Amino acid sequence: MGVHGNARRYIVGYLSRVPGTLPIESATTLFNQNPQINISFLGPKAFITGIDYKMNGGPGTGAPVYGLSIQAPGTVADLTANYTVDDDSNIKGLGGAPSLGVSTSSMDLDLLVKEVYTNADIHLKPNYAGQLWGTGPAGDFKLFHRNGNLTLTKTCIGAGIMVVTGNLTVSGTFEFDGIIIVLGDVVLNDHVRITGALIQGPASGLTQFTSAPPRHVMITYSTEVIQAVSSMVVMSAGGNFSRFSGWQEIGRN
Repeated sequence: MGVHGNARRYIVGYLSRVPGTLPIESATTLFNQNPQINISFLGPKAFITGIDYKMNGGPGTGAPVYGLSIQAPGTVADLTANYTVDDDSNIKGLGGAPSLGVSTSSMDLDLLVKEVYTNADIHLKPNYAGQLWGTGPAGDFKLFHRNGNLTLTKTCIGAGIMVVTGNLTVSGTFEFDGIIIVLGDVVLNDHVRITGALIQGPASGLTQFTSAPPRHVMITYSTEVIQAVSSMVVMSAGGNFSRFSGWQEIGRN
């Protein structure tokens, strides 16, 4: 409302959601100010790849990104000093193998975590032994939030954005199309496929993948998936919630 003498004018402003894709620069990103994290691949069938793939397993059209990165001020030296892997080729992507880099993403991780909590479709329980939450190819994406540790066994399948504020432990078959954010430790055993991206930190101290043929643990970067789930949150690549779209006068006296 504006006032001048006895005149008053009323206007309304319109804000719209900002379209965009969450700025995720690697298949697995460590958002950890203390880079002394233990990263171990136990078994020959544990992989991280920053080569772009679609949900159906076909090649994507995006450029390769790092397989594993650490958020600045962490360095590649911090990663190489703290990880054990059977073969450098188990981490593929930009720059060859092992594909390691430093992320300078503008993404506000705390804001994204709060956004998922506020709008969660499913507030997860501590334990699940077999669960179907939807699949990416069917477009059945959801927002998941777990306040604390999460343990998954048997066969669990889902799609969307999943936030775990504690530790994530998987023993069995787990397939997920989307972005998984774990603020604590990540222990993935047996047969795990995450298509999209995995983000870990800042309270993380362990990233451990364990598998044996013919089972495998694989984190695969997918621009198709990241673009699909980015529309579920009102945070743009620049971290803004909205933009000004216009105004009009709504009354006077």
